[in-house]
Amino acid sequence: MATAIDLTNSGIGDTEAQYLAGLLRANSKISKLLLGSNRISDEGATYLVDVLQNNAVNIFFFYMHY
Repeated sequence: MATAIDLTNSGIGDTEAQYLAGLLRANSKISKLLLGSNRISDEGATYLVDVLQNNAVNIFFFYMHY
């Protein structure tokens, strides 16, 4: 099972970030998440931060920039 997800420059927006947050809740084995160069706004980031704050996953490396 993969422990890293690299979705850099994948055209991901807020809707996809919401789906990704749901997938992360279902798979607690992910430890590295790369989301750089996508279209995720504050709204989409909120979904992802919620997963991290509620300890649904233990991500040790999280990278996201505009």
